[in-house]
Amino acid sequence: MRLTVTIRESDLRERGACGEGMRLYRDVLALQGGVRVTVRLRSGERVTKLRTDRVTLRLCVLAQLWLARDCEHVWWLRDAGLIPTVQAPKANLRGANLRGANLRGANLYGADLRGANLCGANLYGADLCGASIDGARRWNGDPAITGYECRNGVLVRGPL
Repeated sequence: MRLTVTIRESDLRERGACGEGMRLYRDVLALQGGVRVTVRLRSGERVTKLRTDRVTLRLCVLAQLWLARDCEHVWWLRDAGLIPTVQAPKANLRGANLRGANLRGANLYGADLRGANLCGANLYGADLCGASIDGARRWNGDPAITGYECRNGVLVRGPL
């Protein structure tokens, strides 16, 4: 599932983004060179304008997962309502390295996570209905997943 997200500098400022986050935003904006948007004039005519006050991200499932795993700012952006949670229903994530990924509230309905590395991943509130997670790796101290237990670092179906 591909998501398109637009983040405006004013939204970041209003929500109190840190200096490092603002620098990251400006770096991405510089790479994009601005965003082309179509606007309708009062005359009804449509024109395309270059806007340099916003960043548009087109996020495939892979990009969403990379952000969840590797971007320290992703939860601030989600808590601020600027980007949605990971949307990966029925995704083939077999053997994926999601170690430490923040998948809180993610839609993983029906996803194939067999053999995935979920060690340290935050799955609080994630929709795992119908997901296949047998054989996924998880640290023994990680929060439990209903219907599974961790045996020697591997998730197996069983009572908790």
